[in-house]
Amino acid sequence: QQVVKTIMAARVDLSAKEAAQQFLSKHKIVPTIETMINELCRLQPTDAHAFMSSYLGELAQAPTITKITSEEVMNSQGAPTLQATIFGLVRGTETQLATETAPSGAYQLVQQGEGAEQRWECQPVGQHQPLELVDASNTRWGRRGVLTAAQHVTATLSAAIRGVDPRDQNEIDARLWAADPDPRKSTVGGNSILACSLAAARAGAAVAKVSIATHLGASSTAFSPALAVHLIAIPRSGKVKLRGVHAALASRATPARDAVASLSAFYTAVKDIAARKAPLGTPLATSGALVMAFDKIEMIWELLNEAVLLAGLEAGQVEFLLDCGASQYYDEAKQKYDMVAGVLRAPADLVNDYADMCRTRHVRALIDPFRADDAASWAALRKVLSGSARVFISDTAESRVAACTGQDGAQIADGLVVRLAQAGTVTRFLETCGAARAAGLVVWAAAAEGETGSGVLADLALAGSVAVAAFGAPTRDRVHLFNRASEA
Repeated sequence: QQVVKTIMAARVDLSAKEAAQQFLSKHKIVPTIETMINELCRLQPTDAHAFMSSYLGELAQAPTITKITSEEVMNSQGAPTLQATIFGLVRGTETQLATETAPSGAYQLVQQGEGAEQRWECQPVGQHQPLELVDASNTRWGRRGVLTAAQHVTATLSAAIRGVDPRDQNEIDARLWAADPDPRKSTVGGNSILACSLAAARAGAAVAKVSIATHLGASSTAFSPALAVHLIAIPRSGKVKLRGVHAALASRATPARDAVASLSAFYTAVKDIAARKAPLGTPLATSGALVMAFDKIEMIWELLNEAVLLAGLEAGQVEFLLDCGASQYYDEAKQKYDMVAGVLRAPADLVNDYADMCRTRHVRALIDPFRADDAASWAALRKVLSGSARVFISDTAESRVAACTGQDGAQIADGLVVRLAQAGTVTRFLETCGAARAAGLVVWAAAAEGETGSGVLADLALAGSVAVAAFGAPTRDRVHLFNRASEA
């Protein structure tokens, strides 16, 4: 204690006192000396000075990654995914630094070729999404096993980042990405790269003894993005063809902990009402959203209005965000949209339909309200809304940032939906968020199809300065994300 006091009371010119205090705090000098003296007293070595020299010398050596191991685990969809564990050399001793699991994006198994050439391939649903390497040729685990991908982690990717400082996320991700020259990452697998990237982010934070958000450059520790809860997932079997409904609090000043409480109560109210309407039970989507079909759009608003009252909230206190998925109900032959089965709407009519919902139903965001190449309709809708609601394009590739602008240079979308599984690495996720913000776009961070019970996306949303964080519903494995947001 006396040594520490001596350091703090060192003879420093008064004008430089504040700078000295900042220096000591930045480099953690005081706690480092405290720890060293405690060890010195505990061990009582014969040569105290040699011990202190050795102790401080080891601290001067930057920690390095020694290896990555990987294994097959299960995600929230009941499907296999990769878990990566990073080991590193810290103060001369190899130790386990961190473990993380890769969330899964949406993909489908497709049969290719004929006869002897017949094979199964994994095809991502997202046009720009890295390939998730699965053992499609092996019937084990429904052709979705990831043992081959795990082998690539322990061999190829482990070697790629061996010797790198775990705190250098940019260098780690650059090496991981370069380890597979294929743009779609078909050799080692996008899931292998992502698992290692996430584990590295957690390892770097652990070595630096800070949160993942702070490690990745978050300017504040308070969770600032607006939380969005996925309430309803609408199946294609119903007459209403919208993809789903999310909810957020109208007040952006609400602390994250209080926002989680109010939105959880609202989700529970929707679930209770659904239980009364369907006594045999309502299935849940992988996001935790209630899977419900509707014959009319008006039925959605009746349900949500009743839930607002049941949750003890007031009209207007909750805002709704519609995932339209318009491409799935576009009739190519008639060049019209079939948002409600049997009711074809021309693009201009659909603009008015959306505008009416935004004006009368507290809808404040629309995701993919038209096909991505229908720039004229996007621009028309944005003009009609005049800032009363935001329009989002759902894609994470950097090329889609440019797609938010029409050929005439006019902005046709207000924001971009960014998904970690599509971005590929932590660095690419943050770079996409930065590129979108630089283009004047609002960023919506969305959870993956198959989450893993980790709260890391909450840290990434904070580090990426996103405006909206959509974690799914506050249930099952998604509660980790909401709990992490509450802690921040």
